[in-house]
Amino acid sequence: MLNRQVVKSESATIKIPELDFEIPPEAQRGSLSTVEGILMRATDELQALQEERKKVAPETAEAIDQFLVKLRACATGESCITFILDDPVGNSFIENPLRYPHLQVNDQRYSVIAYELATSWICCSRVECGLV
Repeated sequence: MLNRQVVKSESATIKIPELDFEIPPEAQRGSLSTVEGILMRATDELQALQEERKKVAPETAEAIDQFLVKLRACATGESCITFILDDPVGNSFIENPLRYPHLQVNDQRYSVIAYELATSWICCSRVECGLV
């Protein structure tokens, strides 16, 4: 399930309680990725300054190295995690891997409008515009 598409808005926070890990809204803002991609990007960003950390604060660098092993295990699917996408504005999304054709949402805030497209009109409009 790591290949689920994730839309993370600028106001969203990602939390992984098993690791006590949080990606704040300022990080990875406005991104379209997968769960795996978000975790790998977090791993890469934490790894980026490890050489400097080892010189300045070796204990901190060692703790981050141990954490990176756990985070990589989550990103590759070796460890189970809870991936929480918390967006107070509601502009973020995690793809549902299962399709439920009979699922109905009874929430007044959402509505679905199905439009019927007239393919003959589309073809005619392309010809008139010189697109065909």
